[in-house]
Amino acid sequence: MAIQQRSRFCKGCGAQRLFVKHHFSSVLGLVLTAITGGLFLLIWLPVGLCEMLTPFRCQQCGGK
Repeated sequence: MAIQQRSRFCKGCGAQRLFVKHHFSSVLGLVLTAITGGLFLLIWLPVGLCEMLTPFRCQQCGGK
């Protein structure tokens, strides 16, 4: 899993902090989809939807 990072203002900390979010590798997803003949799409699509809905989290306090 890759990690996406963004710098944002955290309401919990009251300061500019680094926010992180885990991300499934697209290249790995394409390779697994090709190897399994498209069956991996049944797993990859729901995982992608969950990633879109998961918020970034502050590394200091864990706030959204």
